[in-house]
Amino acid sequence: MMKLILHSTVFLWRNSNRVVLYDCATKASLCHSAQDSGVQTLCAQWENIDNLYVARFDEQDETPKASAFIQEIVEKGIGSLYGENEMALAFPPVLSIDQGVDKLSSWKNGYDSLPVLLYLTKLQCFLGGSGSGVDWWQQVAFPMTSTGRLNIERLAGFLSRCSPQALAQIHLVITEWDTDYISSLKGILENARNKVRFFFAHPDPGFNNEILDGLVAEGYAITQVCPPDRDIKTAIWVPGRGYQLLIRSEEEAEYWESLLQDAEDVNYDFKPIADNNLEFFRENVFLSEEEILSQKLSKKDIFRHQALNANQFGTFYVFPDGTIHSATDAPAVGTLEDSVHQTIIRELEQNYAWRQTRRLMEPCKNCLYHDLCPSPSVYERIFGVPGCTYWQE
Repeated sequence: MMKLILHSTVFLWRNSNRVVLYDCATKASLCHSAQDSGVQTLCAQWENIDNLYVARFDEQDETPKASAFIQEIVEKGIGSLYGENEMALAFPPVLSIDQGVDKLSSWKNGYDSLPVLLYLTKLQCFLGGSGSGVDWWQQVAFPMTSTGRLNIERLAGFLSRCSPQALAQIHLVITEWDTDYISSLKGILENARNKVRFFFAHPDPGFNNEILDGLVAEGYAITQVCPPDRDIKTAIWVPGRGYQLLIRSEEEAEYWESLLQDAEDVNYDFKPIADNNLEFFRENVFLSEEEILSQKLSKKDIFRHQALNANQFGTFYVFPDGTIHSATDAPAVGTLEDSVHQTIIRELEQNYAWRQTRRLMEPCKNCLYHDLCPSPSVYERIFGVPGCTYWQE
């Protein structure tokens, strides 16, 4: 008898057709047919946590496909062979969360005894007012059009109840350029200036006004969200300003690259926009099977994918009417008058966004790559399909 032991850094996923192994230490991966009885026997032993990642087999009795499977595992360095009498074992990577929602009943005072204020690390506030009416704010920090604007006193009260240690980012999305309103905002943000970033939208990268000059002079960070405008043939990029360049097609990407070609030290990111352009996303944004497996993921990365949505966790979105949302397309979990603690608890219990993983969504929960893929995004909810090209209707 021999023993084949998977390393403790190796994750295993299996269905009736295939088995996938991924080693977080070496970033090696292996995909193999799981329909052979010998392969199934090996996997069943590894899946039994009591076996400590040890699978025993008789070399004389192994099927040809199982033998090839064993050889590939050894060649890729995913596992090691030992004799029956040699001492060797490994600890399978199993996620255990001491303060998880599923263990709430074991805590004496439930969530009231947990330091959940520390979970809120980012606040994105849509200031609202008269705007273009474009709903891209669901995807990026784009101005939200509304009949009223966010009440500054209400926002100040909410911020005063947040953990100043945990809340690391305060993003304010400007819709209207109102000097008095922005000045009042600065008044409540004075002590958190290093955490604040103002966002505004305009297609001309060189756009400027007195309000922006004042914000920069006082040390506030600025990001300009730029929709493409083909009428703008040349661009002046403002030093120190961040840029988010919106693209819906390869032609729009080429447009921005043409404006950037002679520029130096521009701080920018391309931001895809879902706008009846699923094929563009499949070709340029969504991951292929090869790209999924070529990611350099750590054990913590995979655990994170299993337990929470890395795109959403820790962020609240404040709408102009003072309602608080855990995702831009999620129902409200509270208002600016509510306890921050209770608002966080409400999201953890109702799980509109923070703990939405691929293990919970169709069809990803039945896919072998659900723990390897990035967390679900708003793009997928807009299109109604998973964010990969591996999945096919």
